[in-house]
Amino acid sequence: MYKTLRDELEKINILASHYADKAMNDAYSILRSWKRRAEKGKSLRKPRLKEVYVRIKSTLRKVDGASVRITVRPREYITYSWSHTWFSRRVKGLELGEPVIKEDEVYLPFRYKLPRSTPLDFLAIDSNIYTLDAYDGDKFVTFSLKELYSLKYGMELKRGRIQSFTERGVEGAESLALHGGDGQPPHIYTSL
Repeated sequence: MYKTLRDELEKINILASHYADKAMNDAYSILRSWKRRAEKGKSLRKPRLKEVYVRIKSTLRKVDGASVRITVRPREYITYSWSHTWFSRRVKGLELGEPVIKEDEVYLPFRYKLPRSTPLDFLAIDSNIYTLDAYDGDKFVTFSLKELYSLKYGMELKRGRIQSFTERGVEGAESLALHGGDGQPPHIYTSL
């Protein structure tokens, strides 16, 4: 289906072919989001595009100093510069994200460059119901969480019994308030 839709868009597309790809990705993203919301019953109306916009992929732009050159058609470009703008000092040293072009505005998102480096050390952690296992490259360490889990499970059972009383009358509500109305037991600490 993706290839068929792309071929149809290429027939009417007068811009560079990457624009069709990005438009399809954005449309699929909007539809997936709408579908998730509709399944939860939060969105009943079909999605509509309120504003026309174009998101520029990294393959369609070239950053050169304080300006960006955007390919419109093969060998046809538009250049935007931010060298003499009010925010030029704020974005110095930052990386340009995906520009968004609307009918009368251009959005230039900037982000910090994250340094690519190898970590000095690592710690692998595996969490299960009854244990917390850690590995630092040399040795394994295991912490038992069984007592803590048993305490949590016992408090859930106790809370369930107390909540069943609240359906019967005031005594259950008083008991629930006594044992913690927020669902937490009154500050019990255990050592592992």
